[in-house]
Amino acid sequence: THSPPLVLNLVANILLKQKSVTSTITVSNHPITLQTEEDLCDLSMEAEEYIINIPPYVSLTSLGLLVLIISFIHSPLEERVTRAKQLQLMSGVSPLLYWLSYFLFDIAMYLITVTLMIGAVYLFQKHNIYSASGDISTLVLVLVLLGISGTGYAYFFSFLFESSTKAVV
Repeated sequence: THSPPLVLNLVANILLKQKSVTSTITVSNHPITLQTEEDLCDLSMEAEEYIINIPPYVSLTSLGLLVLIISFIHSPLEERVTRAKQLQLMSGVSPLLYWLSYFLFDIAMYLITVTLMIGAVYLFQKHNIYSASGDISTLVLVLVLLGISGTGYAYFFSFLFESSTKAVV
């Protein structure tokens, strides 16, 4: 049980000696001390529960966000197909304002959904996946960037199809 850290320390020190003669790396090992067989069983059951419950949770969250982003295709596509967009542009609405209003509304809906999702994750998570050591801010950043890029991608795909059903599939 002590061999892997010692070998790692030896390799790290050999590599370090090539760059610096005076520096060294020290490795210390503090194994978990379990008092009884029951402690080991509890630890094993907790790890097993963690491994079994996390993948479906993450998969369903991703699937839900995918469905939300796909829903942004519907309105621009239907307006283009029914020529409602052309009427708006003929009435003097600039294309920039047209797409900006769509984008801001869709991002607002996405951010409301993400805020509710983050709140639920933070309040109800059992295994502290995202709240340990500030990881929730990383999750928020990733979800916001996903919303911005996914919305633009959805608008792009609204030009490639003639019906919402084909665009979603």
